[in-house]
Parts: sequence; structure tokens; C-alpha cells
Amino acid sequence: MNAIIYLVVLPLGTAFLLGILYFFKKTYSRSLILVSVLLHSGLIFWISRQALFEPLLYSPGDWDRLGIFLLVDSFSVLMLSLTGLLVPLAVIYSWRWVDHNEAKYYILLFILTAGISGMVITADLFNLFVFFEITSIASYALVAIPKKDASIEGTLKYIIPGTIGGLFVLAGIILTYQGTGHLGLAGIAREFHLIPELIQKTIITFFVFGFGLKIALVPLHTWLPDSYTGAPLPYNVLSSGLVINAPLLALLRILYLFLNPELIQSGGITGLLIMLGALTIIVGHITAYQQDNIMRLLAYSSVAQMGYIIIGPALATEAGLIGGSLHMLNHALMKGALFFSAGLIIIKARSRNINDFQGLGSSLPLVSAAFVISGLAIVGLPPFNGFVSKLLLLQATLESEQFLPALIILLGSFLSLIYYLKIFTILYSKKGSSEIKKYDPAGLWSLKAPALLLSSLCLILGLVPSLPLKIINKIPHHLMESINFIELFPGG
Repeated sequence: MNAIIYLVVLPLGTAFLLGILYFFKKTYSRSLILVSVLLHSGLIFWISRQALFEPLLYSPGDWDRLGIFLLVDSFSVLMLSLTGLLVPLAVIYSWRWVDHNEAKYYILLFILTAGISGMVITADLFNLFVFFEITSIASYALVAIPKKDASIEGTLKYIIPGTIGGLFVLAGIILTYQGTGHLGLAGIAREFHLIPELIQKTIITFFVFGFGLKIALVPLHTWLPDSYTGAPLPYNVLSSGLVINAPLLALLRILYLFLNPELIQSGGITGLLIMLGALTIIVGHITAYQQDNIMRLLAYSSVAQMGYIIIGPALATEAGLIGGSLHMLNHALMKGALFFSAGLIIIKARSRNINDFQGLGSSLPLVSAAFVISGLAIVGLPPFNGFVSKLLLLQATLESEQFLPALIILLGSFLSLIYYLKIFTILYSKKGSSEIKKYDPAGLWSLKAPALLLSSLCLILGLVPSLPLKIINKIPHHLMESINFIELFPGG
């Protein structure tokens, strides 16, 4: 059996075994969790290394006629690498953070990992929808798992738009299959132009709306801040870095393969997505500035960052796709560091209210430094990674003569600087430092290490951006030229 299938089988099998182990012998459960998550990450990086030389294709059964394939190419490698990094860190962090419903939490975490991995590597619409729903259901359950008022409310506000989004995606898949007779992306890419233009526009609209709800583009974003407020913090890291990025990857594959860059630009898709991206940046940042709860602030910041990410690929140029893909990677690292470090600050302050963080910078020097570094990175200041990706996005918009989104990118960075500076000022304020609670998480390295690692990567990738760009520069070859993608498959 090809190793690619184990990217899904391993986490699903672990979830099943955990259910049995927690029932009979809970003692060994953490050992299984650690071994499985490390094996999965090792498998990801081993497969990704091979896929950078040549895309890997696998058919899980005799489904060639329907185009049922699993594919690992450079675009898949980007998201798989994030999965291989963030999931182990979230697991390590969870050992100290999650103190109730452990069995259900870790089972759902592995199901979520399987769903995300499947969405990233599937090359057909049938499995895309299956893994899309697996990811969604696991996400709803993880948000609800604390069983508090905020988590239940967040789940209800998440599950309703999520279900609606899923129905639109399913409708788009049904219309696509009726029009082309194919489920595989390669077959659809060959036949999509034969569908009547009105049906084409309807299909694309369904996909943009359906996935747009999961990506949290304004005005389809309102579920995200409420879901973050009551969810376990490690899940928020995975949500901002993986759960909302995986549907974006799926949407971009559909747009670029079903249409082509020229049709995206001339058919109004570029204008629509740029408008949504610009609106998402402004609304996200302005609303983040108004928040006193650190979780809601970071949630609205994630909304704003999705605006930056969508603008790049919306340009339908190589420079835009590279800039957007790099910012997708950078956002996952920056926001992961912010959430992880914010968790320790919350423990110290025993509050999620930003005003209660006064004076904590001196008592939590490493964690506060990690928060400041990742905060400056997400604002887009040099020498951090966010500066590089925002600069590439700015250059791409100017090259395409899209001057308004270029201005929005600059304005959004300025707005984010204002509210992050407010947090930094409170953290390092001397006022209230004598009233800091006695509880000291100084020895909790399982909580500190993820924040310090990701914030260090924000600096390293800012100083040496060529490291991620070696992968990302290969993305346009198969994504922007559908013929190159089609040729990967039998009969292509």
C-alpha cells in the first residue's frame, strides 16, 4: 500500500485505538498519542521531501474511471508541513491545558488531523467533500468539548453557517458531476469549459460561498470569534493555521483548475475576491481593535489575515499566488505563537481581559518576548516573516495595477500595529505589577516550548525567506497551468 494513504489511516487508526485504550488501560494513552503524532509528522516530512522532486500520485482502489486519486504536490506540501509542525505542538500544549474530557479531546484531535490531511491530498471532489465534513464535524465537537456556556454558544454559531457552507459545496459538486461526468479534478479540468456558461458561474458561486464560509471571509466571518472564545486554546492554534486554510487550498485548486488565470481575471472572480479580501482586512482589524478579550482579538486578527491571503491568489498571477501562499504559511506560524504565548499569559493573569495583563512582561520574560516577536511579525515589520510575505503581496498588487488593495494592505498593517502596541504597552507597564497573582507557570516548559519555537521561526524565516520559498515557488507550475496538472494523471 502506498505511504500516502497512511497520512489519513494513521490518525484515524490512532483515534480508534485511543477509544479502546482509554476504556481499558488509560495509563498508556499518552504514549500512544506521542508515538502516533511523531510518526505522522515524520511520515509527512518524508513524503513531502519526495514530492518536492516529483508529485506523488496514488489511487486507493480501482477508481481510475471516476478519477479517485490522492496527490501530494508542492501545494499539498505547504499545508502538510504545517500539519506536521502544528499538530505535535498542539498535543504537547494540550497535556497541560486540557484537564477534562481528555479521551474525547484527543480522539477528536486525531480525527481532525485525518480530515485536514485528507482535504490537502485529495484530487477528487468526492473525497474532498468527505474530508471537508470530517474536518467540520471534528471542529464543532472540539469547540463544544469544554461544555461551558461560551463553548456551547460558539458551537451553535459555528455549526449553522458551517452546515450551510457544506450544502453549497455539495451543490457545486453535484452540478460539476452532472456537467462533466467526472469527480476527479483532472477530468473536470479537461471538460469544465464544455459546461454552459451560466452553469459554470453557478458552480463557481456555490464553491466560493461554501468555502468562503469556512475561510471566514467578511461578511461570512461572524462564527469565528465566538467559536474561539470558548474553545480549547490548542484547537484555536490548529483552527487558525489549518482548519480555515485547508478549505482555502481546496477553493484555489478548484478555481485555477476549472477555469484558468485568464478566465479568473476576465470573469470577475479577481474583482470579487479582491473586494472580499479588502473588506475582510479592514473589518477584521477595526473589530480586533475594539476587543478587550485576548481570544476575540486574536480571532478577528485571523479574520483580517485571511483577507491578505486571499488577495494574492485572487490576482491570478504567479507573484500573487506565491505571496499569498507564503503569507498562509507565515500566518499559521505567527498566530500559533501568539495563541501559545497568550495561553501562558492568561494562566498567569487568571483572566482573558487584556487590561489584566499589566506588568506581566517582567514576570514572564520569555513568553512575553515570544508574544511581542510574533505580534511584530503579524503586523509586518522587518526583520520578521510577516514583512516578507506582505512585501511580496504588495509587489504583486502593484504589478497587477491593483492600487486599492495595495493601499489596503498598508492600511491594514498600520491598524494592526495600533492594537498590538496597546497589548505590548500593557504587558510591560509597571502599574499593577505588584498585584500579580502568586501562581507562576515558569516551570511549564510543555507550554513555553511551542510558543518559543514558533516565534523563533518567525524571525528565522524573516531573515532567510528562501527556505520556504524553495517550496512555494514551485506551486504555480501545476496550479496555474492546468495541462501540467492533468498530465500527472493516467490518460493525461
